[in-house]
Amino acid sequence: MSLLSAVKEPLLSVAKRLENGLYHGVCARLDNRKLFLFEGRFPHLFLDKLTTNSIVGTHATIDATSAALLNVKGRMISDALFYYRTRDIMVEVDKANFEKVEEHFYKKRLRENIFIDSEMSDIIDVYGVIAANIESRDRILRNFLNDEEFGNTSMSMYVDPRWDLMIRVYMPKGVLPPFHDDLLMYIDEGDRAYDYFRQLHGVHEGGKEMVPEKAFPLEANMHLMNGVSFNKGCYLGQELVARTFHTGEIRKHLFTLRKLYPYKEDRATIVADPDSIVPKNYTKDLAEFDKSGEELVGQPVYSDSGKKTGVVLSATNDLVVSMVRLEHLEDKNEFRIGSPTAEDQWQVIQPHWWEIYWEPEAGQVVEGDGTEVTIEEVDDDVESELQGEDGKDENEVGKDEGEEPVESIEVFESKGEGRKRTSALPEE
Repeated sequence: MSLLSAVKEPLLSVAKRLENGLYHGVCARLDNRKLFLFEGRFPHLFLDKLTTNSIVGTHATIDATSAALLNVKGRMISDALFYYRTRDIMVEVDKANFEKVEEHFYKKRLRENIFIDSEMSDIIDVYGVIAANIESRDRILRNFLNDEEFGNTSMSMYVDPRWDLMIRVYMPKGVLPPFHDDLLMYIDEGDRAYDYFRQLHGVHEGGKEMVPEKAFPLEANMHLMNGVSFNKGCYLGQELVARTFHTGEIRKHLFTLRKLYPYKEDRATIVADPDSIVPKNYTKDLAEFDKSGEELVGQPVYSDSGKKTGVVLSATNDLVVSMVRLEHLEDKNEFRIGSPTAEDQWQVIQPHWWEIYWEPEAGQVVEGDGTEVTIEEVDDDVESELQGEDGKDENEVGKDEGEEPVESIEVFESKGEGRKRTSALPEE
């Protein structure tokens, strides 16, 4: 086997090797993820009532589904991945959210004829793999499919529905995934490299980045990464999600920001390529690549004009994750952390799901089938649901005080049932 776990490299070195084709990908054991197992009669029908995406069951022609679990107010309890096996469904959630999700499942189960095993993480490890490119991903998949152990119930794998270069692997406790001699993989000790490249491409997960009971799935970009279906039946928290999508305005989104280095003259927006783990020329002259940014977590983020736009939720080396108001991206793509006058500047990375983003004419919404629908303004019922007890918008979905009524909404596309937007982030 060609496992390089014994060699711990600086992240910059790993990125350059991936960029130059010397590594086929990175692999990390994700100790911050835990598993549930659902068995019994039609467990997919039970899960479908609780999730933002369609859970199709063990007869599925797809391997996995990404979705969010919501409370009655439409806020996220947790993001989750659902893996369909022959006789059961595996559910993967963030470890920090595990107890809340477990309580949620048991509370909603009632008289359902299903069995929930919440101790699967005692016998199974979760591995996250990110391939260097599409060709490398196919080689990795063939590597698993051709392995003599594949097919046993103790080993499972699927392509992550959020991004085609990501693969999930479930292995017996303490057993490494079987990479053979023709594959050069960087085995990440911890999940630093995995988190870095995941965040670089705008794929966010876990309670740090999607705060439980506060995060809203459309602001967390779940609908842009195949995590929300607007055509499925009823589910818990659906009303707020559906009404916001069709009649509200999503004013901010979860983004990854990268530190701008003062000696780097080219400050054009970094655009993540969905078919490559490392954007073109990304590693050029990044001398401070391996400095930690964790001390920035919790500090406010300010736009170039000095307005607060969010708070740092997570940090990995020279990347931080924060909510960013879309209006602050219309000007200069430069932000500061901690203070409006801070010396260091940060730039939003354009994720690959941003490449089809389009603003319609005022009052017009283009549906997935091309139908145009006129939107006038958010009605009183929707607005009251979107506001907190003090009458102010907790997550800034809807209209701000003193602004004109909403005449058009910003729309997106996700697998044909969402919407488009083509404008890119501003380039300097």
